[in-house]
Order: sequence, then C-alpha cells, then structure tokens
Amino acid sequence: MTDSRNHNLLCGALALHNDLVRGDQLNDALDTWVEGPDQPLTDILLQQQAIDDAAHQLLGSLVQRHLSVHGGTVENSLEALAIEVQFSDPLISLRQRADQHQSADDESPTRIVDPEQTVVAPRVSDSFTEPTATQADRFNVLRLHAKGGIGKVSVAQDTELNREVAFKELQQRFADDTDSRSRFLREAEITGNLEHPGIVPVYGRGEHSDGRPYYAMRLIQGERLQDAADRFHLGTGGYSGREFRQLLTHFLDVCQVIEYAHSRHVLHRDIKPTNVMLGKFGETLVVDWGAAKAIGSDEGHDADSGAVLVPTANRDSAATQLGSTIGTPAYMSPEQARGNLTETGPASDIYNLGATLYYLLTGGAPIRGTDLTRMVRQIRAGDFPAPRAVNPQIPGALNAICLKAMALEPTHRYASAALLADDVERYLADETTAVYPEPLLARWQRWMRRHPAVTAMVAATLVVGLASAITLTSIVASNNQLLANKNSELETANRAERTARIEAEQAQAQAQRSQQVAESARQKSQAILTFLKNDILAAARPADGAGGLGVNTTIRAALDAAEPQIAADFKNAPDVELAMRDILGTSYTKLGEGTKAVSQLQTAHKLAVSGFGKQHPTTLSILNHLATAHQAAGQLEIALSLHQQVLQACKDELGPQHRLTLKATNDLAVAYDAAGQSAEAITLHEQVLQAYKTTLGPNDRETIASMGNLGVVYRSIGRRAEALQIHEEAVRLAQQEWGPRDSGTINAMQYLALDYADAERFPEAITLYQQVLAYRQEQLGTDHPRTLGVMNNLASAYQLSGKLADAIPLWEAAFKQFQSKLGPAHPNTLTTLNNLATGYRSSGRASEALALFEANLRQLRNKLGDDHPNTLGAMNNLASTYRSAGRLQESVEMFQQARQGFEAKLGPQHPNTLMVLFNLGDALLAAKQYSQALALFTQVREAATETLGPEHRVTLAAWKGEANVHAAQQRWAEALAIYAKLLPVQEARLGGQNPATQAIRLTAARLYLATGQAEQGLPLVAQWVEIQRQQMAQQPLNFARQLAPVCHDLLQSRQFSQAAGYLRECLQLHQQHLPQAWVTADVQNMLGAALLGQGQQLLESDRATAVKQFEAAEPLLLESLAALEKSLESPRPPAAQRVTAALQRLVALYQSWEKPAETAKWRAKLPQPADVPPGPRS
Repeated sequence: MTDSRNHNLLCGALALHNDLVRGDQLNDALDTWVEGPDQPLTDILLQQQAIDDAAHQLLGSLVQRHLSVHGGTVENSLEALAIEVQFSDPLISLRQRADQHQSADDESPTRIVDPEQTVVAPRVSDSFTEPTATQADRFNVLRLHAKGGIGKVSVAQDTELNREVAFKELQQRFADDTDSRSRFLREAEITGNLEHPGIVPVYGRGEHSDGRPYYAMRLIQGERLQDAADRFHLGTGGYSGREFRQLLTHFLDVCQVIEYAHSRHVLHRDIKPTNVMLGKFGETLVVDWGAAKAIGSDEGHDADSGAVLVPTANRDSAATQLGSTIGTPAYMSPEQARGNLTETGPASDIYNLGATLYYLLTGGAPIRGTDLTRMVRQIRAGDFPAPRAVNPQIPGALNAICLKAMALEPTHRYASAALLADDVERYLADETTAVYPEPLLARWQRWMRRHPAVTAMVAATLVVGLASAITLTSIVASNNQLLANKNSELETANRAERTARIEAEQAQAQAQRSQQVAESARQKSQAILTFLKNDILAAARPADGAGGLGVNTTIRAALDAAEPQIAADFKNAPDVELAMRDILGTSYTKLGEGTKAVSQLQTAHKLAVSGFGKQHPTTLSILNHLATAHQAAGQLEIALSLHQQVLQACKDELGPQHRLTLKATNDLAVAYDAAGQSAEAITLHEQVLQAYKTTLGPNDRETIASMGNLGVVYRSIGRRAEALQIHEEAVRLAQQEWGPRDSGTINAMQYLALDYADAERFPEAITLYQQVLAYRQEQLGTDHPRTLGVMNNLASAYQLSGKLADAIPLWEAAFKQFQSKLGPAHPNTLTTLNNLATGYRSSGRASEALALFEANLRQLRNKLGDDHPNTLGAMNNLASTYRSAGRLQESVEMFQQARQGFEAKLGPQHPNTLMVLFNLGDALLAAKQYSQALALFTQVREAATETLGPEHRVTLAAWKGEANVHAAQQRWAEALAIYAKLLPVQEARLGGQNPATQAIRLTAARLYLATGQAEQGLPLVAQWVEIQRQQMAQQPLNFARQLAPVCHDLLQSRQFSQAAGYLRECLQLHQQHLPQAWVTADVQNMLGAALLGQGQQLLESDRATAVKQFEAAEPLLLESLAALEKSLESPRPPAAQRVTAALQRLVALYQSWEKPAETAKWRAKLPQPADVPPGPRS
C-alpha cells in the first residue's frame, strides 16, 4: 500500500506544482482519498471535475517523466519535491500527506487555518493505476493550449530552466506537407530573430523523432486586444474615458512593434485584434508571425535598427504563389485581396493597422459577412463604412486617422507605422493631428485644456480680488455711514457740547479700529493670494520659469514645493500660518504621507497653543489631527496617548455632546481597534453612534461613518452577523445620500466586502472589492496606502475563493509598495507580508513561505507585542508551516503559545480560538500524543456546537479529528460510532449525492464491514455503488477503478456473494477499457477468490454446488496469475505481493477441492516461508 500511497502523493504534488489544479481542488480530493486510499488520486480529481480527460492523461505523463528523471522511484521524486514519505503508521501518514496542502489552502489569508480531517478504513488495497507514455525532451508537454491552422500550442514544462513555456509544433497531419513545414519553420526563425519587447521571445526549437518541427516560446498570460475592445463597447465608457485611452495606448505599442519589424525588413501580413495579446502587467505583444515575410534590403534601410532579417529555413522551397492571398479577409489590404504579392509591402501592414484601429473604434471589422467572394470584392473597391458612419460619437480626428491608414491606394496611406502612431499620440496629447483640421472653437477649447494652470490662476485671482474688493467696499461704506451718523449727532448736540465731544472722540476711535480691521483683512487676503499665485499655481509653469515645476506637475508636488515658504509668507500672521499648516497636514494624512503630516501639524499645534491656549477648541482640533497623523505613520502608542489627552480635554472644556468631543471619541475608538483593544473600541463606538443619531440624525455623514467603524470592530470580535447587518445599512444610506463615488460610500462598500468574504459570499465580495479598487485608483492613485489596502483585501478574497493565481501578484505588488511607502515595520506592510507568505505556502513555495512567516512574526512582536490578534494569527500560521514541514515539536510549542494568547485576548469560544485549538490537536495527533489530541478535538467540537452550530465545518472537522485519533489507535468501533453520527448530518447539510457525503458513506460502510456488522454495512455499500454508477455514467473506467477496492473490502469481510456480483461488473469494464493491464488481471483474480469463498461456504451443506463454484473459479485464478506474473516484467509492474496472494488463492482452491497433487504443485511456488495466511475458507 505504501507504494500506491506515495504514488498518489506524487500525482497530487505535481498537479498542484504545475497548476493543473487549484489548492482547494486538491484539498477536496485529498479528503476523499484519505477516506478511501485505494482510489488513485488522479481518478478522484477527474471524478470531482478538477481535471478533464486530457489533463488526466497529461498528469500521468508528467508523473512518469518525473519518475524517470529521479531514478524511477517514487520516494526520490517526493524527496525532490520536499515531501517526507517515511512514517511508521500508514493511517497517520495519509493524514499528514493530505494536510500538507489542506492546512494551507483552507486558511483565510488574514485568519486562522481550518483543516478538515477524515478517518480511513482499517483495510486498504493498492491503487489501480495504468502506466502512461513519457516524453524525454527538454520540453515536457502538460496540456493543450490552442490549435490553429497548421500548428498547435501546448503548455509545457521547460525541464532545464524549470518554467512553463508555450510549446508550438506542427500538427501531425501536416508532417509531410512541404509548404506547411516551410511556413512553420519560417515563422519560428523570423519570430526568434526579432528581438523586441512586443514580440514573444523564442527559447529553443527542434524536431520530433518523426521529423515534425517545434519551438518553445514565452507563455503569455492575458487576453486578446479584441477581448478588451469588446469589453469597452459593451460598457458605458465614452471615447474620452480611461478605458478607451488604454486601448489606444496598446495600439501605439502595436505600431511600434510593426515599425521595428519593418526596419528589419519583415512584414507581418496578418495584423488584427486577435493577433495582439495583452499581458496582465501592461504588456502588448504581437503574435502569430506565420504569415510573415522577409523582403530583403533596400537603400532606405535604417542602419541602427539591426541587420536585415533573411530566413535560412527552406531557402530553396518555392516562393508563395502569385495570385494567392495572405491574411485574414476582414482585415486584409486591397493589394492582399488581389493576390498581387509583388505589391504587398509595408503599406499593407499599415492598412492592417488601420483595420485594427477600426475595430477599436467601432467594435467590429471594416468588412463583415460570410460570402468570401463578396468580401474580397468590397476590399478591392475600398467599400466599407467610415467609423463615424457606424458611430457618430467617434472623434473626428480618429475617424480621419483610421481612413488615411486604410486608403485604397498604398501611396495615400501613412508612409510608416511610426507616422501613424505619431498622429494617434497627438490625439491622446490633445494636439492637432496631421490629417484633421479643426474649427477655431475646438482649438480655443484645446488651448484652455492645455493651460489649466494659467486659466485657474486668472480665475482664482479674479475671485480673490473680487472678494477683497467687496469686503473693503463694505467696510468703507459702513465706516462712512458711521461717520455721517456721528456728524449728525454732533450737529444735534450743540446744546450738550461736552457730551457731543466725547461721543465724537469715541466715534473717531471706532472708525480707526474698523479701518485697522479692514486693512488687516486686506493684508491677509493679499498674503493668501500671493502664496496661492506664487507658490502653488506657479508650480504649473514650465520648469525653467520662476517657481515652475513643469506643466504636468501634481498638486502633491506643488504642496511639497510651497511648504518651505509658509513660514516666510505668513511670519506676521501666525493665525493664518497655523490654519494653512493644519490644512496641509490633514491633506498629507489623507494622502498617506503620515510623517509629513506629523511635521506640519506639530508646528500648527505650537502656533495654536501660543495664540489661543492649550484648551481652546482650535488647539484641541489640531491636536486630534496630529494624533491621527501619528497613527497613519504607524506610531500607535503616541497616537493613543494624544487621542486620550484630546478626548479628556474636550469633555472638560466642551462637554460630552459637543461635535468635537464626539469626533475625538470616534478617533480614539479607531485607534483602540488598530491597537487590538477591541473591548475599549466597541464601548466608545457604541457611545458615539448613539450620540450622532441623537444630535445629528441617522442620515448624517458622521453617523454613517460611525456605523461603518462599529461594524468593523463587531467583525473583529466574531459578531459577524451584526457587522454584516450594520454595514449593509451603511452602504444603503451612503449611496442614497452621497452617491456611489463619494469617499464615504467607498469606505462603507469596503467594509461590506470584508463581511461578504467572512460569510464566504465570495462573488459578492470580489465584485465590491473590484469596484472599490477602481475608485481608489482613480481618486487616490495606485500607490496610496488605502488603494494598497484594497488590493490586499481583494487578493485575500481571491485566495479564499480558490483563485490563488490571481491573489499572489496582487499581494506581491501591494507588499512592495507598502514597504516602499510606509516602511517594513508598518502594520499594513506586516499584514500584507503575512498574506503573501500564506499564498506562497498554498502554492507549494514552502521555503519562501517559511522565511516570510518567521520575518513577519518577528516584526509583529516588536511592533504590536505578543498578545495582539495579528501577532497571534502570525504565530498560528507559522506553526502550521512547521507542521507541514514535519517540525512537529516546534509546531506544537507555537500552537500552544497562540492558544494561550487567543484565549486570553478573545475568550475560549471565539472562532479563532477554536481554530487554533483544532490545529494544535492535529499537530498532537501527528506527534502520536493521542490522549491530548482527543481531549482538544472534543473540546473544540463541544464549543463549536454551542457557538457555531452542529453543522458548521469547524464542528464537523472536530468530529473527524476524534475519529482519526480512534483510527490511529485501531479503535475501529469508536471511529465507526462517530461516522454513524456524521453521515446523517452530512446528508442533511450537503445532500445524499454530494461527493463529500459519498466519501463519509463509504468510510462508514467499510468500518461496518471491518467490525463484523455486515447487515449495516452492505446497504451503505449498495447505496454508494448505485450513486457512483449514476454519477460516473460517462466515466465507466473511473467507476470501475473506484469499485475495485470496495470489492476487496467485501472479500476481506467474507461477503463473497455481494463481492462476486460487483466484481463481474468491475471486470467487464476493465476488460473493455484496459484488456492488457495487470489491474484487469487483479480484478479477475479477486472474482476467482469470491467464487472460491462461495464454494468453501457451501462445502458442508451442498458439496455439488461448491464443486461447481471451484470449477468456475479455477480458470479465473490460473489466467489472472499468469497475467500478473507476466506483468512483473513491465515498466510499471504490480507489487510482488499480488502474485503471492494469487498463488495462495490457488493453494486454497485445490486444498478445499481435495486435490493434493495440485495443492503441492502450487504451494511449492510460494515464496518461503510458505505458510498460507488466513484467507477465504470455510
């Protein structure tokens, strides 16, 4: 059994390592395998639709290739894959194998591992697996990728450099066709000699043994340009939006590739949207150079572009025949359509580029239809609608560019791809193109768009000047009126000279004070205007101008450049300076620049203390902003101290219901949550929310934001239903009040996405995250910490939903940006590091994962302390990695620490606590500490039943853990009792025909048979067989392979009649599909054993019938023994024990039949010692 078990492990490891299956799919298959180890893992994957028939065959070839490279033994192959194979207890060995992937794949990226275990039956047999052919080339074909006209492309493993490549080869049916072979070789040579980032590099080429050529090139992961264009036209974006501009950018890349090819005197001749691939990271690649042609040198060749490319492959072969057409009809040029290849030059590629641009503009090809004759006639006449005739919204400049590129006469087109690209670039830069004269109004509007700084400066100057004028006019008018009133009073008070004189002096003093106020306001306005004009707006001037940073400078750069001037510009207006620095510091905080924010706000706070005093509301507000800036900079301890100081001062000075007090309370609660002090955070958040609802109303911005913050903390302590409810309401209110693009709405959507992911509603979570990420990138930029946080969360959702390949690149990008932006010790950096390590482990990159987990834990301990939930989660993840690597003692010790921390921090029944308890129990089981493991599994089951419910996956996993402990100690009755309870629960939870339910049903049946309870086991076997027969009607051989080990169990439990019935069906299927395989002979031998057993049972009661059974069994046993002995010489022979078992059955047959001579003859062939083991006898 060890050989078949290890062979299955090798299959699973290679399937995961080569991306034939996802981690979650392998995990499901391993669960089924552990419950029924007789089944080949490849068949389980096929049954569960994780792979198809082609992948099934390819995986067999890959296994054989790996075995041949590593000496032909499974153990060497597993050692090469860093999988330990030596265990004393086969039951625990199987569990540990399954868990190497399961413990990684089931864990949440920022959460705790959730491995599920399944007990195995007491008796298993070897796997039934057929050998498959191998390929000894450097490039080991894995799976078919695509098939074209004469070639086919497969995904292959480059065994020299250990990478996946695209493997293109001539199809078998074209092997003897000279023209096809010549074209294939020409494509390989041309592609291999064109060295450009937009052309797929060729890694090597050669020939198969039958002479068919092949070559290997870079494997492109992405989509076609046509797919991107189709998505744009199905959406609502216009021709001025980012999505369309990205299409044009890709088109420019295509133009550059074709310009390069022309400089090497190569024509592509089949440029179209489907021959342009867009990589996941912005690459644009022109593919399919099968129609390409080298046209030789001429006087116009650019000496700097490289040597002229002249293919050497099949130089003597006939040239392309005149009058034939090259290219795709919908995109080919008129000269291509005429078949006049002497006229087909670079201008034809320009036409193809224009036709490709036509597709981007209109969503369709310029020439459409199915009648090829009519299409060719239209092409030759240039008979197609202009782009604007298809869609009047298409910009006139692009319409003109497209029509020039597709001009009927080659001389009327752009002279080069570079000139075509230049006009498109002019359009993207909002400049006049060479082919489209614009009206005066459009040119004036363009000038204003291209000079926004000047336009804004003029507008700002006018606005500020007007405001200042209005203010001064109002003050002067008021003073004049005041003076007039006083003069009138003086005239009236001639009779009271003394009183009038005093009043006049008072009026004069008041007027002087008013004039001073007006002058001060004017000076402040002038200072602000000067700062705005000279230090902010001036940044948009050309870089060689005074104060200019370039016309394309950003607001952030302008703020950075202007900041040093604040102190000088406002040295006589400290109140203005502190306001400016408060605004600037708050802006830096929102831009993710925590350190810069702290610097500005510290200065603003000093000015506020000096001008207003420590307890003034302005001072307290700035201090609160400073605390938030420290938190953004990752300085949590300082932030907490300042927030606490602000809140106490606000309560003392302003009262508990003042708006600033409530804001300070909310911000302190957010800081508590970041520090892992959830209880304190919830108390404050609940207070703030109730106060906001009372004072501001339920629809106020602060109220809705407070709802979101409270929900976040609810989720962190396990109150997930409440979190989901409050966040759904917050999103509804935010969208109703502010619309979908408001920052408050986006925050609420992000919180709700987290809830959906926790509830395993992954499609909804991913959709929300994708929307939020697009908004964040648009509004904050791609490197803003909040944008990176969304990337991290989206990656986590991908991981949980089984899309690990999509998750890892996002984590890698976010981690790199966080490290650069916030530093290696920032909490956000550490969280993303932990998730990336989880992804590496799940994808089989164990050594990288271990190094990252250890580094992450060190950083978190230094930054957050040992008892922070993030630190405890990192400890759990590292312990799980130790467990997978076989470092059991370290795993147990770290799980113990994590357990103590979670119990103290979150309580003994929190889901995270229960999960780490389960993981600890699993590690103890692997270490054979059975009593401790059983106690933990029981504790988890009881607590999970109470808090999560009896059907929750944690509860069921704990049940299986208990069963595993019993099975490891061969306490089959106790294991059976658990499975008898699990089966109805699983049937109610997932349905009777679910594969997981079927696996439990089969395990329960085997346990019944092993414990002598056939009356309970046989109905379960019959039910299992009937469901499998129906579900695998289209996979009869796989059904037969699964049925064979069940029949073996029936033989072992002496249920010969039932075994014989199933074995006849099983043998018929094997003979139909695998007539020469040794597994077929083995099934035949088991059928003979079943008939022998029936005869032995009838010897005393009906000897005549018993002899008939012996007569029927004899040829089956003899034929199968001969076939098994012959198979010992095959490349992949059966285990020698099978031949020995077949000999023993013959000895038992002749002994029961009372044929001593035959008995002695076959006993003599048994290996020594020749004791016949207990077998099917009466």
